[in-house]
Amino acid sequence: LFEVPSNNSAAFDRYYYSFDRGDVHWIVLNTEPFAGLIDEQKAWLRADVGASDRKWRVVLLHRDVLQYRIIGRPERQEGISESGQDFMPLFDELGIDLVLTGHLHTYRNRGHIFEQKKSDHGPVYVMCGLAGDQRYKEKISAEFDDVAATPKDNFLVLDADADLLRLRCFSIDGSLIDDFSLSKPDRNRR
Repeated sequence: LFEVPSNNSAAFDRYYYSFDRGDVHWIVLNTEPFAGLIDEQKAWLRADVGASDRKWRVVLLHRDVLQYRIIGRPERQEGISESGQDFMPLFDELGIDLVLTGHLHTYRNRGHIFEQKKSDHGPVYVMCGLAGDQRYKEKISAEFDDVAATPKDNFLVLDADADLLRLRCFSIDGSLIDDFSLSKPDRNRR
């Protein structure tokens, strides 16, 4: 619906970007393992968030910040993924409100995670990558998942204003899977 904004990168122009809609500053990051990309995005992200005056900061990632144990692959243990190791500390530092991820074609609401542990504050992490016809039946994370939906078609509705950020997940038949809201005091801005 719109041309992807430039990020002024010589090597990775438009691989990552941000834009504003209403009270939300949207940040799209690239989780592919291209040499130099992650470090470049981290430096850009600090400057980008520092220049934003929007109330809410929402990040979109492809690869999830968590990984699940996969039956038959003992080398893959449950915990923080490489993308999580790369970005979660920075999300904590920058006061990111909501992180939406995909990749595993399922819905998981992890709630607040801060310093890579469940918390009552910090970013809320939601895996919402159900698209196409591929379905994963990943084990529910006892440590992180607050709400988990069996693999079925779903969609999200995000409402934002100066006081509230509300996310609802619906199955394709319209039944509600999850509904939560975030609120906070005004940020101190320059």
